[in-house]
Amino acid sequence: MERDLSTILCSHPENPRFDLAEDICIHVHKYNARQGVIKLWVSIVIGASSFIVLIPAVTDMTSQFRQSGFYEYTSLLFSDGGKFSAYGQDFAMALGESIPMFSIIIFLVVVVVLLWSVRNILKQSKYQHLRLSTN
Repeated sequence: MERDLSTILCSHPENPRFDLAEDICIHVHKYNARQGVIKLWVSIVIGASSFIVLIPAVTDMTSQFRQSGFYEYTSLLFSDGGKFSAYGQDFAMALGESIPMFSIIIFLVVVVVLLWSVRNILKQSKYQHLRLSTN
């Protein structure tokens, strides 16, 4: 690539600069390294903040499950199957209405953001490690 770039850039006879291709490659490598460090730190900050938010999201979700009566409905499902077979549709509707959807959605969003940031941290740290080992 450097050879092709230098032949293209040095083909102008009025101002031949033979180290221009090397300067461009060095600048591109520095830019990519700087962007990698920025991405790494942004992913670390997002991951840390989503981990901090995960704790209140879990406590809110568990308290919403306790307050909604979801545990009582599920224990009724496993303890008395005869009532469930007789009133199955009503029981399913009551069980569906007792699920705290907003808390579940918040919890899942926080988990997805945490997993995304961990993936980016691992990817960027691997890239930074490879970049540092080649220099």
